[in-house]
Amino acid sequence: MTDERHSPREIFFSIDQIIWLLPHLALLRDGYWPPEHKETGYFGGGKAKGGRKRAPFDTPICIATELDRRLEMVGLDGLLLEMVFMAGTPNVTQLEQHIANCLRERVGSIAQRVNSALQYVSGKWPKDRSYSQFRQHKRGNR
Repeated sequence: MTDERHSPREIFFSIDQIIWLLPHLALLRDGYWPPEHKETGYFGGGKAKGGRKRAPFDTPICIATELDRRLEMVGLDGLLLEMVFMAGTPNVTQLEQHIANCLRERVGSIAQRVNSALQYVSGKWPKDRSYSQFRQHKRGNR
């Protein structure tokens, strides 16, 4: 988990940015940009401001919508990714262990699925292949 803060203009969905965005996804869906640590806790100052004339809630909602779309493209693995990083805890391994226990799968399998989903949803879109093709290609390169 990174303490680095990103402005809306910086978001291009890198892996680090996705990991940073996921714990704030509910806030973004509601139209608020995550406040800085030094802010008071009131949401009024956390709204994104852009160069174009837009409603202040438009940018956070657009970013949340794009991230949701990407997560939905990877199905259950996207949900696992969201669950693991949405908690904002630095102990990702413990969450993966808990998920593995609940799903009766190996921890390595859950970690692999989360990592694959993270790699797939990051970067430039649209992708030139489906998520299942992406995973097959990754397995073939081992």
